[in-house]
Amino acid sequence: VVINRTFTCEIAMKKILIIGNSEPSANHKYLLEDAEIVVRFNNKQYKFASENKKTTLLSIVNTGAVGHALLQNITSNKFYLEARTILFARSQKVHQDHLLQNPLRDKYSEDEVVDVSHEYEEGIVRDGKLVEHLSDTQNLECFRLIQSRTHLPFICLSSGFLVVWSFLNNPQYAAYEKHIVGFSFKGWWGHPWATEKEIMLELHRENKLIFHDCTLMDKLHYKIYRLRQKMFH
Repeated sequence: VVINRTFTCEIAMKKILIIGNSEPSANHKYLLEDAEIVVRFNNKQYKFASENKKTTLLSIVNTGAVGHALLQNITSNKFYLEARTILFARSQKVHQDHLLQNPLRDKYSEDEVVDVSHEYEEGIVRDGKLVEHLSDTQNLECFRLIQSRTHLPFICLSSGFLVVWSFLNNPQYAAYEKHIVGFSFKGWWGHPWATEKEIMLELHRENKLIFHDCTLMDKLHYKIYRLRQKMFH
């Protein structure tokens, strides 16, 4: 019995650290050192543990002009050499279907939704990296989840939310603690930040992930949100 408990404890202590695009708090440095899997986005460098480039998986934007610019110079990325896997989160098909609902769609070129990752995959593989894509199904599930909980006329999920959701729903990582830092839920107006944050707080409350940037005010707002849900449903 003692052996089984010890074994379970060791498995549960494995950690995944997902670092968002905002500056995390300095006191999260220990998480970076302890995590077996470290996930980063694009080429963001932070003051927090800036000398530590530990990266297991690097998620790169793979659509439009931004994706093209990032991939064109991928070897100069601070974390590329460290990463074992390069992940492209956006499904072109699902992303395009939803971008066409954008009330400002006429301001975007048709190329904005094109998946440019395939132009660079051969070189990435040649460098000894694994290449992964989140499937249409995974993208669609995320979009439907957000749509069911938001009243916004247009949504385009953030890459960060897609990646967090994929780790939460991958059986391969079921025994890992998922630690989230550097998610400020601010940025481009088309991302449903408030809804993504509500879902993260819910997952934090259910112990499905550990959201380190969660403040007391965040928790209060979440409780008010849940109370309103119960009152009006």
